[in-house]
Amino acid sequence: DSTCKWNISGNKPVQPIITCYQKATWVDSTCKWNISGNKPVQPIITCYQKATWVDSTCKWNISGNKPVQPIIACYQKATWVDSTCLWKVTGDLPQKPSKDTVLKFKFDTIQCSWIKLDSNQVGLNNITESISSVSIFPNPTNNVLIIETHNMDALENYYYKIVDLNGKEIFSTQVKNLHTEIYMNSFASKGVYILNMTDANGKSIEMKKIILE
Repeated sequence: DSTCKWNISGNKPVQPIITCYQKATWVDSTCKWNISGNKPVQPIITCYQKATWVDSTCKWNISGNKPVQPIIACYQKATWVDSTCLWKVTGDLPQKPSKDTVLKFKFDTIQCSWIKLDSNQVGLNNITESISSVSIFPNPTNNVLIIETHNMDALENYYYKIVDLNGKEIFSTQVKNLHTEIYMNSFASKGVYILNMTDANGKSIEMKKIILE
C-alpha cells in the first residue's frame, strides 16, 4: 500500500547438477527442471575385456587383449574357447611305428613324423643328444613354464619332477609330448626350484633351475 505497486520476489531455481549424458530443461507448467538422458548401454565385450565408464569423455572405455596363443608342437592344435576364456591345446604325439627298440625311430619335428634311423645313427650318442635337448621358458616365469624336448626316443617312460631347494618333490609328470606346459602357481609360491628329469628307474638325467616370480 505504501508504494501502491506489486512487489515481485523469488528466483528461478538453480539448474541441478547433471552428468555428461543428461540434459536439464526448465518446464514452466511444473515450475521444475526436467532431467532427461540415460547412460549409454555398456557395449558387448569378450571374456578377456573390461568395460569402464569414463566421465571425462562420456564414453565406455574397452580394455584387455586376447591372450597370446601358446607355443604348440607340430602335431598339436590351439583353439580359443570362449566359455573358459582359455586356449585349448589338442593333439597327441603320433604313435611310434615300432617299439622293438627305443632307438629304431625318432620323431622329426620338421617333418612332424617318425623317421627310421639307419644303423650309423643307432647308438649311445643318440641318447646323449636326446637327453640334453631339453629347454624351459620363460625363465623366470610368473606362472606358466613351458618345457620342450626335440627327440622323444630316449625319453620314453621319463619324468619331469620339480623340487624345492630343500630337495622336497612338489610336482611330477610323465614326459608324453615334445611340448609340456606346467602351471607353477598351482603348487608353488615365488622362489627358486629345480626341474629334474629322471628315467624310468628314478635316476636323475638332467636338471634345470627355475625362477618363479
